Amino acid sequence: MKQLFPLFIALLCLQACKQQPIPEVNDGQVRFFVEADIAQNRIRKEAGVGNEFLHTYYERIEDELYVFHGSFGRPDCRDCAGSLGVQFRDLGSFLTPDDVHVDSLLEPGERLFFLRTGANTNRRKKVEFINESKGGDMPIYSWTFGDGNTSMDKDPVHFYEINDIDVVTVCLETQDVNGCATLVCNEVILRDSTCTVDFSHILDSTSSYVSFESNVTGKAPFDYEWTFGDGATATLANPGYFYTQPAQYEACLTIEDALGCRASLCKRIAADPQLCEHNFTYRVSNAAPGKDFYQYGRIEITWRNENGVLFSSSWFEQENASFSIINREAYQENPEGNPTYAFRARFSCDLWDEEGNKIRVENGLMEAAIAYP
Repeated sequence: MKQLFPLFIALLCLQACKQQPIPEVNDGQVRFFVEADIAQNRIRKEAGVGNEFLHTYYERIEDELYVFHGSFGRPDCRDCAGSLGVQFRDLGSFLTPDDVHVDSLLEPGERLFFLRTGANTNRRKKVEFINESKGGDMPIYSWTFGDGNTSMDKDPVHFYEINDIDVVTVCLETQDVNGCATLVCNEVILRDSTCTVDFSHILDSTSSYVSFESNVTGKAPFDYEWTFGDGATATLANPGYFYTQPAQYEACLTIEDALGCRASLCKRIAADPQLCEHNFTYRVSNAAPGKDFYQYGRIEITWRNENGVLFSSSWFEQENASFSIINREAYQENPEGNPTYAFRARFSCDLWDEEGNKIRVENGLMEAAIAYP
Protein backbone atom coordinates (compact mmCIF):
# COMPACT_ATOMS: atom_id res chain seq x y z
CA MET A 1 0.00 0.00 0.00
CA LYS A 2 1.38 3.41 -0.96
CA GLN A 3 2.67 5.51 1.94
CA LEU A 4 0.68 8.63 2.82
CA PHE A 5 2.69 11.77 3.65
CA PRO A 6 2.45 12.54 7.37
CA LEU A 7 0.45 15.69 6.62
CA PHE A 8 -2.53 13.57 5.58
CA ILE A 9 -2.27 10.66 7.99
CA ALA A 10 -5.58 10.28 9.84
CA LEU A 11 -5.29 10.36 13.61
CA LEU A 12 -6.79 7.45 15.49
CA CYS A 13 -8.21 8.50 18.79
CA LEU A 14 -10.17 6.29 21.17
CA GLN A 15 -12.39 7.73 23.85
CA ALA A 16 -10.23 9.29 26.54
CA CYS A 17 -7.07 8.74 24.49
CA LYS A 18 -4.17 11.18 24.26
CA GLN A 19 -3.83 13.45 21.23
CA GLN A 20 -1.20 12.27 18.76
CA PRO A 21 1.66 14.65 17.82
CA ILE A 22 0.92 16.94 14.88
CA PRO A 23 2.51 15.62 11.69
CA GLU A 24 5.00 17.75 9.86
CA VAL A 25 4.11 19.22 6.48
CA ASN A 26 5.98 17.54 3.62
CA ASP A 27 4.05 18.79 0.60
CA GLY A 28 0.95 20.77 -0.32
CA GLN A 29 -1.04 18.10 -2.14
CA VAL A 30 -4.51 17.66 -0.66
CA ARG A 31 -6.08 14.20 -0.43
CA PHE A 32 -8.83 14.88 2.12
CA PHE A 33 -11.25 17.81 2.01
CA VAL A 34 -14.84 18.83 2.68
CA GLU A 35 -16.85 21.61 1.09
CA ALA A 36 -20.48 22.71 1.41
CA ASP A 37 -22.84 25.69 1.41
CA ILE A 38 -23.57 26.15 5.12
CA ALA A 39 -26.21 28.79 5.84
CA GLN A 40 -25.59 30.03 2.27
CA ASN A 41 -21.85 30.50 2.87
CA ARG A 42 -19.47 28.29 0.92
CA ILE A 43 -17.12 26.48 3.27
CA ARG A 44 -14.11 24.44 2.18
CA LYS A 45 -11.65 22.69 4.46
CA GLU A 46 -8.52 20.94 3.24
CA ALA A 47 -6.45 18.70 5.47
CA GLY A 48 -3.00 20.28 5.76
CA VAL A 49 -4.04 23.69 4.45
CA GLY A 50 -5.02 26.73 6.52
CA ASN A 51 -4.44 25.03 9.86
CA GLU A 52 -6.98 22.30 9.03
CA PHE A 53 -6.55 18.64 9.91
CA LEU A 54 -8.55 15.46 9.40
CA HIS A 55 -9.09 13.68 12.70
CA THR A 56 -10.23 10.09 12.61
CA TYR A 57 -11.20 8.16 15.69
CA TYR A 58 -13.80 5.73 16.95
CA GLU A 59 -15.67 4.96 20.15
CA ARG A 60 -17.86 2.22 21.59
CA ILE A 61 -21.34 3.06 22.83
CA GLU A 62 -22.09 1.17 26.06
CA ASP A 63 -19.48 -1.39 25.00
CA GLU A 64 -21.86 -2.68 22.31
CA LEU A 65 -21.65 -0.44 19.25
CA TYR A 66 -18.78 1.07 17.32
CA VAL A 67 -19.15 4.64 16.06
CA PHE A 68 -16.57 5.85 13.52
CA HIS A 69 -15.70 9.55 13.18
CA GLY A 70 -14.04 11.74 10.59
CA SER A 71 -13.72 15.40 11.59
CA PHE A 72 -12.04 18.38 9.95
CA GLY A 73 -10.68 20.82 12.51
CA ARG A 74 -7.55 22.36 13.94
CA PRO A 75 -4.67 19.91 14.40
CA ASP A 76 -4.74 20.39 18.18
CA CYS A 77 -8.54 20.52 18.59
CA ARG A 78 -11.11 18.52 16.67
CA ASP A 79 -14.12 20.18 18.40
CA CYS A 80 -13.10 23.82 18.13
CA ALA A 81 -14.97 26.53 16.23
CA GLY A 82 -15.15 25.83 12.51
CA SER A 83 -14.92 22.05 12.80
CA LEU A 84 -17.08 19.93 10.50
CA GLY A 85 -17.39 16.18 10.77
CA VAL A 86 -19.36 13.01 10.16
CA GLN A 87 -19.87 9.89 12.23
CA PHE A 88 -20.99 6.44 11.09
CA ARG A 89 -22.73 3.96 13.36
CA ASP A 90 -21.80 0.31 12.83
CA LEU A 91 -24.29 -2.11 11.26
CA GLY A 92 -24.60 -4.24 14.39
CA SER A 93 -23.68 -4.63 18.04
CA PHE A 94 -20.09 -5.14 19.08
CA LEU A 95 -18.95 -8.68 19.83
CA THR A 96 -15.34 -8.83 18.73
CA PRO A 97 -13.25 -6.63 16.42
CA ASP A 98 -13.92 -9.18 13.68
CA ASP A 99 -17.59 -8.15 13.84
CA VAL A 100 -16.94 -4.56 12.81
CA HIS A 101 -18.88 -3.97 9.58
CA VAL A 102 -16.98 -1.03 8.09
CA ASP A 103 -16.56 -2.66 4.68
CA SER A 104 -20.33 -3.08 4.24
CA LEU A 105 -21.11 0.19 6.02
CA LEU A 106 -19.19 2.20 3.43
CA GLU A 107 -20.67 0.49 0.39
CA PRO A 108 -21.77 3.11 -2.18
CA GLY A 109 -25.34 4.26 -1.64
CA GLU A 110 -27.62 6.32 0.58
CA ARG A 111 -27.40 6.43 4.38
CA LEU A 112 -30.12 7.44 6.83
CA PHE A 113 -29.55 10.13 9.42
CA PHE A 114 -29.16 9.39 13.12
CA LEU A 115 -31.68 10.95 15.56
CA ARG A 116 -30.32 11.77 18.98
CA THR A 117 -33.62 10.95 20.72
CA GLY A 118 -33.66 7.39 19.40
CA ALA A 119 -35.32 7.19 16.04
CA ASN A 120 -38.95 6.20 15.77
CA THR A 121 -37.89 4.30 12.72
CA ASN A 122 -40.94 2.08 12.68
CA ARG A 123 -44.58 3.13 12.59
CA ARG A 124 -46.28 0.01 13.88
CA LYS A 125 -49.78 -1.45 13.87
CA LYS A 126 -50.98 -4.33 16.00
CA VAL A 127 -53.49 -6.61 14.28
CA GLU A 128 -55.39 -9.25 16.25
CA PHE A 129 -56.83 -11.96 13.99
CA ILE A 130 -59.95 -13.74 15.28
CA ASN A 131 -60.59 -17.17 13.82
CA GLU A 132 -64.25 -17.98 13.11
CA SER A 133 -63.95 -21.60 12.01
CA LYS A 134 -67.00 -23.87 12.05
CA GLY A 135 -67.11 -27.60 11.46
CA GLY A 136 -64.22 -29.90 10.60
CA ASP A 137 -61.95 -31.81 12.98
CA MET A 138 -58.42 -30.72 13.93
CA PRO A 139 -57.96 -28.16 11.19
CA ILE A 140 -54.48 -26.94 10.23
CA TYR A 141 -54.25 -23.17 9.97
CA SER A 142 -51.86 -21.44 7.59
CA TRP A 143 -51.72 -17.64 7.67
CA THR A 144 -49.86 -15.34 5.29
CA PHE A 145 -49.75 -11.74 6.51
CA GLY A 146 -48.83 -9.98 3.28
CA ASP A 147 -45.47 -8.74 4.52
CA GLY A 148 -43.50 -11.96 4.11
CA ASN A 149 -44.44 -13.38 7.53
CA THR A 150 -46.57 -16.43 8.24
CA SER A 151 -48.15 -18.25 11.17
CA MET A 152 -49.85 -21.54 11.98
CA ASP A 153 -51.57 -20.27 15.14
CA LYS A 154 -55.34 -20.34 15.41
CA ASP A 155 -55.69 -16.70 16.50
CA PRO A 156 -52.41 -14.95 15.76
CA VAL A 157 -51.42 -11.42 16.72
CA HIS A 158 -49.13 -9.73 14.22
CA PHE A 159 -47.22 -6.43 14.28
CA TYR A 160 -46.77 -4.55 11.03
CA GLU A 161 -44.04 -2.00 10.36
CA ILE A 162 -46.00 0.40 8.18
CA ASN A 163 -43.45 2.96 6.98
CA ASP A 164 -44.04 1.93 3.37
CA ILE A 165 -47.33 -0.01 3.36
CA ASP A 166 -50.92 1.02 4.05
CA VAL A 167 -52.81 -2.09 2.98
CA VAL A 168 -51.87 -5.78 3.06
CA THR A 169 -53.67 -8.87 1.81
CA VAL A 170 -53.99 -11.47 4.53
CA CYS A 171 -55.00 -15.05 3.70
CA LEU A 172 -56.11 -17.94 5.90
CA GLU A 173 -55.83 -21.39 4.35
CA THR A 174 -57.14 -24.39 6.27
CA GLN A 175 -57.48 -28.13 5.89
CA ASP A 176 -59.00 -30.61 8.33
CA VAL A 177 -58.59 -34.36 8.78
CA ASN A 178 -61.66 -34.96 6.63
CA GLY A 179 -60.02 -33.25 3.67
CA CYS A 180 -62.14 -30.10 3.78
CA ALA A 181 -59.96 -27.22 2.57
CA THR A 182 -60.80 -23.52 2.44
CA LEU A 183 -59.04 -20.31 1.53
CA VAL A 184 -60.21 -16.82 2.42
CA CYS A 185 -58.28 -13.58 1.81
CA ASN A 186 -58.97 -10.02 2.91
CA GLU A 187 -57.35 -6.65 2.47
CA VAL A 188 -56.37 -5.35 5.89
CA ILE A 189 -56.17 -1.56 6.10
CA LEU A 190 -53.17 -0.52 8.19
CA ARG A 191 -53.38 3.24 7.67
CA ASP A 192 -55.55 5.16 10.10
CA SER A 193 -59.17 4.76 9.04
CA THR A 194 -62.43 6.25 10.33
CA CYS A 195 -64.58 3.25 9.39
CA THR A 196 -64.55 -0.54 9.82
CA VAL A 197 -66.67 -3.42 8.59
CA ASP A 198 -67.54 -6.87 9.88
CA PHE A 199 -70.51 -9.20 9.54
CA SER A 200 -71.86 -12.44 10.95
CA HIS A 201 -74.10 -15.04 9.35
CA ILE A 202 -76.32 -17.91 10.42
CA LEU A 203 -77.39 -20.88 8.28
CA ASP A 204 -80.98 -22.05 8.72
CA SER A 205 -81.00 -25.60 10.11
CA THR A 206 -83.58 -26.85 7.58
CA SER A 207 -82.59 -25.08 4.37
CA SER A 208 -79.85 -23.21 2.55
CA TYR A 209 -81.13 -19.86 3.77
CA VAL A 210 -78.43 -17.66 5.31
CA SER A 211 -79.18 -14.53 7.32
CA PHE A 212 -76.49 -11.84 7.38
CA GLU A 213 -75.96 -9.14 10.00
CA SER A 214 -73.53 -6.26 9.46
CA ASN A 215 -71.37 -4.67 12.14
CA VAL A 216 -69.88 -1.38 10.95
CA THR A 217 -68.39 1.78 12.40
CA GLY A 218 -68.01 5.22 10.85
CA LYS A 219 -70.20 8.23 10.11
CA ALA A 220 -73.82 7.28 9.37
CA PRO A 221 -75.60 6.88 7.04
CA PHE A 222 -73.91 3.93 5.33
CA ASP A 223 -74.15 2.45 1.85
CA TYR A 224 -74.05 -1.38 1.82
CA GLU A 225 -72.87 -3.50 -1.10
CA TRP A 226 -73.27 -7.26 -0.62
CA THR A 227 -72.11 -9.94 -3.03
CA PHE A 228 -73.08 -13.49 -2.15
CA GLY A 229 -70.62 -15.42 -4.30
CA ASP A 230 -73.05 -16.71 -6.90
CA GLY A 231 -73.70 -13.47 -8.77
CA ALA A 232 -76.46 -12.18 -6.48
CA THR A 233 -76.16 -8.84 -4.66
CA ALA A 234 -77.99 -6.77 -2.05
CA THR A 235 -77.91 -3.26 -0.56
CA LEU A 236 -79.61 -3.82 2.80
CA ALA A 237 -77.80 -3.59 6.11
CA ASN A 238 -78.90 -7.09 7.21
CA PRO A 239 -80.10 -9.16 4.25
CA GLY A 240 -81.07 -12.80 4.04
CA TYR A 241 -80.35 -15.03 1.06
CA PHE A 242 -81.37 -18.46 -0.24
CA TYR A 243 -78.49 -20.33 -1.90
CA THR A 244 -79.73 -22.67 -4.65
CA GLN A 245 -76.94 -25.22 -4.20
CA PRO A 246 -75.48 -26.66 -0.96
CA ALA A 247 -71.90 -25.52 -1.50
CA GLN A 248 -69.27 -23.10 -0.28
CA TYR A 249 -69.48 -19.48 -1.42
CA GLU A 250 -67.49 -16.31 -0.81
CA ALA A 251 -69.72 -13.50 0.48
CA CYS A 252 -68.35 -9.97 0.72
CA LEU A 253 -69.62 -6.73 2.27
CA THR A 254 -68.33 -3.31 1.25
CA ILE A 255 -69.53 -0.21 3.06
CA GLU A 256 -69.11 3.51 2.49
CA ASP A 257 -69.97 6.02 5.19
CA ALA A 258 -71.14 9.63 4.97
CA LEU A 259 -67.52 10.86 4.87
CA GLY A 260 -66.57 8.64 1.93
CA CYS A 261 -64.64 6.09 4.00
CA ARG A 262 -64.79 2.61 2.46
CA ALA A 263 -64.02 -0.80 3.94
CA SER A 264 -64.57 -4.39 2.79
CA LEU A 265 -64.57 -7.89 4.26
CA CYS A 266 -65.12 -11.34 2.72
CA LYS A 267 -66.00 -14.66 4.36
CA ARG A 268 -66.54 -18.25 3.26
CA ILE A 269 -70.19 -19.29 3.51
CA ALA A 270 -71.12 -22.97 3.89
CA ALA A 271 -74.66 -23.31 2.54
CA ASP A 272 -74.90 -26.81 3.98
CA PRO A 273 -74.48 -27.90 7.63
CA GLN A 274 -72.26 -30.80 6.49
CA LEU A 275 -69.63 -28.47 5.05
CA CYS A 276 -66.78 -26.91 7.00
CA GLU A 277 -66.29 -23.17 7.17
CA HIS A 278 -63.17 -21.18 8.08
CA ASN A 279 -63.21 -17.39 8.32
CA PHE A 280 -61.54 -14.60 10.20
CA THR A 281 -62.08 -11.06 11.28
CA TYR A 282 -59.53 -8.71 12.77
CA ARG A 283 -58.91 -5.67 14.96
CA VAL A 284 -56.27 -3.05 14.13
CA SER A 285 -54.75 -0.82 16.78
CA ASN A 286 -51.71 1.41 17.13
CA ALA A 287 -48.63 -0.19 18.61
CA ALA A 288 -45.80 1.57 20.36
CA PRO A 289 -43.24 2.76 17.81
CA GLY A 290 -40.18 0.59 17.55
CA LYS A 291 -37.41 2.84 18.82
CA ASP A 292 -34.02 1.95 17.46
CA PHE A 293 -31.71 3.37 20.11
CA TYR A 294 -28.59 2.08 18.38
CA GLN A 295 -29.77 3.09 14.89
CA TYR A 296 -27.38 0.80 13.10
CA GLY A 297 -25.84 2.11 9.90
CA ARG A 298 -26.97 5.71 10.39
CA ILE A 299 -24.87 8.85 10.14
CA GLU A 300 -24.63 12.24 11.85
CA ILE A 301 -23.12 15.48 10.55
CA THR A 302 -21.88 18.14 12.98
CA TRP A 303 -20.70 21.71 12.49
CA ARG A 304 -19.39 24.28 14.96
CA ASN A 305 -19.82 27.85 13.80
CA GLU A 306 -17.35 30.67 14.35
CA ASN A 307 -18.67 31.11 17.90
CA GLY A 308 -18.20 27.44 18.72
CA VAL A 309 -21.97 26.68 18.77
CA LEU A 310 -22.59 23.04 17.88
CA PHE A 311 -25.09 22.29 15.11
CA SER A 312 -26.06 18.67 14.41
CA SER A 313 -28.19 16.76 11.92
CA SER A 314 -29.51 14.60 14.75
CA TRP A 315 -31.74 16.93 16.78
CA PHE A 316 -34.85 16.60 14.60
CA GLU A 317 -36.11 14.37 11.81
CA GLN A 318 -34.76 15.23 8.36
CA GLU A 319 -37.35 16.03 5.67
CA ASN A 320 -35.22 16.77 2.61
CA ALA A 321 -31.79 15.32 3.14
CA SER A 322 -29.30 12.99 1.55
CA PHE A 323 -25.98 11.41 2.40
CA SER A 324 -24.72 9.31 -0.49
CA ILE A 325 -21.43 7.42 -0.50
CA ILE A 326 -19.89 7.55 -3.98
CA ASN A 327 -16.95 5.20 -3.46
CA ARG A 328 -14.57 3.89 -0.83
CA GLU A 329 -11.23 2.17 -0.68
CA ALA A 330 -9.11 0.44 1.91
CA TYR A 331 -6.42 2.86 2.99
CA GLN A 332 -3.10 2.63 4.78
CA GLU A 333 -2.66 2.00 8.49
CA ASN A 334 -2.66 4.97 10.84
CA PRO A 335 0.05 5.71 13.42
CA GLU A 336 -1.61 3.35 15.89
CA GLY A 337 -1.34 0.47 13.44
CA ASN A 338 -5.09 0.33 12.79
CA PRO A 339 -6.57 0.06 9.31
CA THR A 340 -8.40 2.96 7.69
CA TYR A 341 -10.92 3.49 4.94
CA ALA A 342 -11.03 6.48 2.63
CA PHE A 343 -14.41 7.42 1.16
CA ARG A 344 -16.08 10.06 -0.97
CA ALA A 345 -19.64 11.26 -0.30
CA ARG A 346 -22.18 13.91 -1.30
CA PHE A 347 -24.60 15.32 1.26
CA SER A 348 -27.26 17.91 2.04
CA CYS A 349 -29.31 18.23 5.21
CA ASP A 350 -30.58 20.48 7.98
CA LEU A 351 -28.57 21.16 11.12
CA TRP A 352 -29.91 22.40 14.45
CA ASP A 353 -28.39 23.74 17.63
CA GLU A 354 -29.65 22.68 21.05
CA GLU A 355 -32.22 25.51 21.06
CA GLY A 356 -33.73 24.36 17.76
CA ASN A 357 -32.24 27.04 15.52
CA LYS A 358 -31.83 25.57 12.03
CA ILE A 359 -29.29 26.11 9.28
CA ARG A 360 -29.24 24.46 5.87
CA VAL A 361 -26.33 22.54 4.35
CA GLU A 362 -26.38 22.18 0.55
CA ASN A 363 -24.07 20.86 -2.18
CA GLY A 364 -21.80 19.07 0.26
CA LEU A 365 -18.87 17.01 -1.00
CA MET A 366 -16.50 15.13 1.27
CA GLU A 367 -13.34 13.12 0.73
CA ALA A 368 -12.42 11.80 4.16
CA ALA A 369 -11.29 8.75 6.08
CA ILE A 370 -12.13 6.79 9.20
CA ALA A 371 -10.10 4.40 11.32
CA TYR A 372 -11.44 1.20 12.87
CA PRO A 373 -10.17 -1.61 15.11
